[in-house]
Order: sequence, then structure tokens, then C-alpha cells
Amino acid sequence: MGAIEHEHAASFRCRKAEVELPSWQSWLLTTAAVVSILPALVAVVSVLTGNLAQVVWLLPLLAVVLVGRFAQRRANLGSGSVSVRDGALFVAGESRTGRIHLAEVRSGARVGRAVSLELGRSRRAELELESEADAQTLLQLTGAGVAHRTQTFALRTTIGPFVAGLLFYLALIGPVSALLTWVVRALAGESRPLMVLAMLIGPLLTLPLSWWFAKARVPTVTIGQDGIVLHRWFADRFIPHSAITSFQEVSAEPGGDSPMGITLELEEETLFLSTVGWSSRDLELALSRLRDARGAFEQAREAAPRADTAFVRRGRSVGEWRQRLIDSGFRQRVVTAPDAEAVLSDPTQPLEHRAGAAIALRALDPERGVERIRVAADVAADPRARELLLATLDDDAELEAALDRFER
Repeated sequence: MGAIEHEHAASFRCRKAEVELPSWQSWLLTTAAVVSILPALVAVVSVLTGNLAQVVWLLPLLAVVLVGRFAQRRANLGSGSVSVRDGALFVAGESRTGRIHLAEVRSGARVGRAVSLELGRSRRAELELESEADAQTLLQLTGAGVAHRTQTFALRTTIGPFVAGLLFYLALIGPVSALLTWVVRALAGESRPLMVLAMLIGPLLTLPLSWWFAKARVPTVTIGQDGIVLHRWFADRFIPHSAITSFQEVSAEPGGDSPMGITLELEEETLFLSTVGWSSRDLELALSRLRDARGAFEQAREAAPRADTAFVRRGRSVGEWRQRLIDSGFRQRVVTAPDAEAVLSDPTQPLEHRAGAAIALRALDPERGVERIRVAADVAADPRARELLLATLDDDAELEAALDRFER
């Protein structure tokens, strides 16, 4: 992730703060509750029939409830203050002070004066500040705004992740078991114990593949400064902001609270992003992020309506290109560090020009150049842009290979 600069600590009043539990803790509590319900029901029936000794089986469920309430109270920090200092976000609530390292912040969005930060380990922090200006400043200081990185939202389809994983498991378990059985028969003959073992191993091998299919291939949309990427089951599609003419929310009923999706109007087609199962707040966050990204793109396009031809490669090798950029000779324009940084951070410039700007900036200002290149890659939704910009941090041979892939 790109480094975030701030000269001094910043503090804000916070009306409400809540930090969700890590997903594994939520899953553990839910599992413990489910497991403890059955003996608790048996205990209730036994006590009602006069067997008071069975009341002890109520204790596991009671313990889970108490732990859950304690965890919920720790997650809800209440009102207080929020400050950013020493590489961390400190939330001083009514009961305790929470600390979130900025390295944990993955992305974020703002709706009015409310800020939602996506953290590591599938957590989310919800903060409500005193003003919209404070919320916007907090996003920038935490490196969660559109100027610092992309944001990804999980979409919904007719077949959800669990059903898709289950269908994938059922479709794969037969072929995997048959393949293992064939391998055992070819290597060890008709060994019945090994054949049974192969049939047992088949389902175990299929489980992680099905989990990957259900989790890693869930359809998502990534919003960046240059556009959005739709990650479908087996293919990705990049759509630049310049190709999107408009977008709007679609609800089950006009003005209703059940968001169904977002429609993207392109020049020749209309795309529908399904958000079934989202809350209204989740949809507001996604739309806010999309508006911010498109706003930044339009500002960049208005500020630099034409491509800067000073950064064109024209078939040169990386070494020749670099030399041409930083030493153009008599009566030729010499690229400066501000020139290079402006083109690098402009999502409307052609990728080749941005790569040239990255090469020049790294040569002219090595320390700041590396930082700005990483930030430019972090805010790019287009996978090609990410790959090409990050390749400028490698040696010339790696960059040549990346340029060759880009030009194909």
C-alpha cells in the first residue's frame, strides 16, 4: 500500500464508534451457540420433568451468551474522540480506547459524516463524526480514500457462494474419487484397503477446492480512480470511467429499503450489478465510493484534456527511454519531477505515458518516486495498469517483459 503522509496528529469528535469482531471470532461464537443449543433444550425438558441434575447442561449456552454480550460491548465504543497519530487510529470511547493500525486499513467510504473502514481479518469500523469535512479528512489520513487505494464490494448472483460451492463439490467429488481409484489400481493393483482409502480421500481433497470456488471466485466489483473491474466467476472485465455515462440504484420497490442492484449505463449497453442481500447502508457506501472515484476522474480529465506526448516510448528500450526522458538535449523539452508526478497520478493519461512518467520520477526523485508509483498502482482498478506501474519498480528486463505483454 502507498505510504500516507501527515505532519502532525489530527483529532476529531466522534458521535458513535463501532469496530466489528474478526470474522473467525463471529464464526466461533455462532458455532458454539449452535452446538450448545441442543444440550440446553434437553436440559430444559429434563428439568421440567423433575431431573434437576441436568440443569448443568445449560451452562455452555449461558457461557456463550455472556461471552457474546461481552464481545458486543467491546465492539461498541460509543461516543468520544478519534485521533490519527504514530501510524495508528485511536478511538477513545465511553468504555475503552480502541487502536487500529493504519496498516490494517484496506479501504473505506463515506456517507455524509459517517465513515466506514474495511479492516483486515474481514472486520469493519463504523465511525460517525461531527461534520462531513471531518469525515473526508479522516478518510484521507487513514489512506482509505479514492486517492490512496481501490475498494472491492462482493456482488450477489442467482446462485449464492454456498450453493455454488456445494454444486461444485457434487460435480467434482465423483471424478476426483474415480481418478484416485484409478491411480491406486494402476500402482497397487486390486488392494481393497487402498481402494477404500482412495474413496475416502476423494471427498477430503474436493472440500478445499469447493471452498476456494465459493470464496475466492465470488463475483465482486472493484472501484478505482481509473474505472471499475467486474470480477465474474472465470473472467474479469475492466470498464473505464469514461465509458460509463450514468449509474443509478435499483430497488425492489420505488423508494423502498430493499436494494436490488446498481445499473451502469454504457455507450452501447446497460450492466446490472446485483446487490441482493445488501443493507441500504452497504449500497450507500458503494454508490458514494463510485461517485468519489468518478469525480476524481472527471477532475483529472478537465485538468489535463490531452495526453502528454513527452512520455511516449516510440519503440525505445527501457534504458534509452529513461535517458530520453531525463536528458532530452538541446532545444528539447526536459521532463521535470512535477511533470512526471502529474502524469503518473492522472488516470486519464494512456498507460504507456504513465509508465514513462513512473520511470522518469524514479530516476529524478528515487525516494518519493517509489512511494508515488505504489500509490498510483493502489488506486488503479485496471489490472494492466497495476502490473505495468509496479513493473517500473523492477529491473529493466522485468519492465521490458511487462511492456511487451501490454503491447500485445
